[in-house]
Amino acid sequence: MLAAGGGVFAVVATEALVEKIRSDNATLAGILLNVALLAVAFLVVLVPVGPPRAAAVVALVVTTPLIWVYAFYGNGQPGDGWLRLIYLLSALMFLGFYSIRWTKGRAIFLALALLFVASYAQFEAHRQFESRLGPISALPVPDAIAGAINPFEPDLSVFSSPDLITRTGDVQAAVGLVFGVVFLGAGVVLQRKRYTGAAVPFLVVGAIEGFAAAAVLGPNEGSVTLGALLAIVVGALLAFGGHGEGRRGSVWIGVIAIVVSLLALIASFTHDTLGRAGYAVIAAAVLIGGSVLLGRALGEPPDGGELEH
Repeated sequence: MLAAGGGVFAVVATEALVEKIRSDNATLAGILLNVALLAVAFLVVLVPVGPPRAAAVVALVVTTPLIWVYAFYGNGQPGDGWLRLIYLLSALMFLGFYSIRWTKGRAIFLALALLFVASYAQFEAHRQFESRLGPISALPVPDAIAGAINPFEPDLSVFSSPDLITRTGDVQAAVGLVFGVVFLGAGVVLQRKRYTGAAVPFLVVGAIEGFAAAAVLGPNEGSVTLGALLAIVVGALLAFGGHGEGRRGSVWIGVIAIVVSLLALIASFTHDTLGRAGYAVIAAAVLIGGSVLLGRALGEPPDGGELEH
């Protein structure tokens, strides 16, 4: 973990150099220095073992999109049209890192490829159907990313823009939900086939997309019930996908999401204390009964401290 932190500072040093030597156009400096750092990082990952590999992976993760950001926005060009190429080219590079021999199988690369693909799809959905809601980008790209920020003395004035945060529409959120469910389903299948390393990125990114979509669609439609039900579905898929040896964390996150969503549902159904108590008893019975049935069907081992017969 310490070495990974070192990788972060390697990126910070590189961006500080870009800021120092850049002119009004940061394209050339940004591309050259980040490509140089990426090349050094790739050479380091050739080392069979050791902490420096962790630092190199962090450098690969961060410099990959930065290279394309400088390529398309280093000259301060306004607009968000080039974001589609940043998403797609970064996703292709991450998928390449996940596939080639020296960095093959690292879950972070597959997870980022999935995340960038889902982000691209939502970007296109927003531009095609929801452009009236404002720009897709949550940040002013040329100013906030492409070399205008010194990592040691950041100019935070760009974050005061009235267009900094834009409303996410239902279409964009629905696309995110579809990707979340598909990724979670793929994670479940991969987990069942014992491709555990490949399943984790699908489960993690699927959960991120699914929960984010539920958090948007519910408030957009003014329906706590809708948001809670969507979160329950996502949580159930995550918990089911996390079933198996060594995946208790995914199960716990899924179960917590289900419980929190059920609490929100109960709170929206009634304001009567006794009524809420009754709904809570029903929820408890459903969850406990469901756990017994699923535990037997999935062959779950006895819980800790439980006697086996």
